[in-house]
Amino acid sequence: MPNVKTSLILALAVAIVAPSARAAPPAEFDCLLVPHDEITLGSPVPGVVEMLKVREGDFVKKGAVIARLESSVQKADLELARARAESDVEIRLKTARLDYETRRGERNRRLFEKNLLSAQELDDIDADRTTAELELEQARERQAIARLELRRAAAIYAQRSIKSPVSGVVVERFLSPGEFIEQNRIVKISQLDPLDVEVFLPAPLFGAVAPGMTAEVWPDEPVDGPIIATVKRVDRVIDAASARFGVRLELPNRNSRIPAGLRCRARFEIE
Repeated sequence: MPNVKTSLILALAVAIVAPSARAAPPAEFDCLLVPHDEITLGSPVPGVVEMLKVREGDFVKKGAVIARLESSVQKADLELARARAESDVEIRLKTARLDYETRRGERNRRLFEKNLLSAQELDDIDADRTTAELELEQARERQAIARLELRRAAAIYAQRSIKSPVSGVVVERFLSPGEFIEQNRIVKISQLDPLDVEVFLPAPLFGAVAPGMTAEVWPDEPVDGPIIATVKRVDRVIDAASARFGVRLELPNRNSRIPAGLRCRARFEIE
């Protein structure tokens, strides 16, 4: 059994060590939830807006067609190019002629060996076969070019359909069906999954926060927290006026249930 003196010494040691071993409270800072990206869509080609499927507040998926320009001429060009690319009549015709010229040459060469055909006549027959080979090669090149023209026509036709490059919410619509577009904007889309968390930290904490760290984010009402966000970027320049530097975190937002623009509090576990 330890004596009283030993017990007092142990109790004093615990009292001294305990405060230094206690974890520091989390550092908490004001923050703001902002869209991960905002994209203003236009058209790569001029034309008349034939269809515009979305309005403000609509959710769109990545790759979805949100607008289409009038494209009857481009569609006709595409169908014509497809017909040319898929036609193999000329190749079959040139192949049949080459087969005929090959058989003809073989027959006449046997006649030449029997001195029943002159050298001039044999040369003429060989020249016909060579011409048939070149015509077949030319037909194949024409079909290859037709296929390239088909790809070009398909690309031109595809430009008449405006697709969303991200999944997000339409926040503004600038045109309506029937309007002419040249360099105009069509819609603005905000990507809300994930959300970005913008927070500014005091300069003494520079180096204490690094990409890959996590923080608890507590959005204002009506959203309940906390939500775990991951540090994605730390500014390398400190603002001289405020003595602060920016940190951007990425916050998952499945189904875009959390609106952008909310204020929040970010809590970091910083030693």
